[in-house]
Amino acid sequence: MNFNSLYKNNNSIYGLAASPWVVNVSRYISAPASVLDIGIGQGRNALYLSRLGYSVTGVDSSDVGIEQTKLAALNEGISINLITSDIKQYIYDDLFDVILSTASLQYIGNANEIFSEINRIKNNTKFSGLNVISVPTRTKIAMKMPYYFSFDTLVELYSDWELLELKEIEDTFSTGAIGTIAYLIAKKVS
Repeated sequence: MNFNSLYKNNNSIYGLAASPWVVNVSRYISAPASVLDIGIGQGRNALYLSRLGYSVTGVDSSDVGIEQTKLAALNEGISINLITSDIKQYIYDDLFDVILSTASLQYIGNANEIFSEINRIKNNTKFSGLNVISVPTRTKIAMKMPYYFSFDTLVELYSDWELLELKEIEDTFSTGAIGTIAYLIAKKVS
């Protein structure tokens, strides 16, 4: 999918409000915790968390999305460290209190590549830190994507963490079609 073209034609393809599961981060960990938003897109989640005082870094391969986020942060007078990079090429230079990835992991390749990336995310999260993940599921397919998760696979990938929230819900995809996604908030306990 060409996200630069998609974002150029719409400044808020996924809306302006943060994802509900990202809003719930503050229930479990307080600002100024460090947050890495992988696949920041147009920045809605990163902007929300930065407004609350979290120290946010956002990574995305779309330079258009990064520029839109930079402009929005500048207009609001908030600070977000923005990095243009493919998710798989991003080099972690620190551990984070929270790593979130909403609707981006399914685009990085086959199942093995995605599972490897999830392991990188988990390994770069501080002890007692959170992962906030949302992915499309096979229950109701809304559009063609490189990979769809089964709900059980997501649970299995985080079997060694404490699952704080885990749900499968219907959501509107970028095409306007309705499909299912799973999201989790998990805490690193070992």
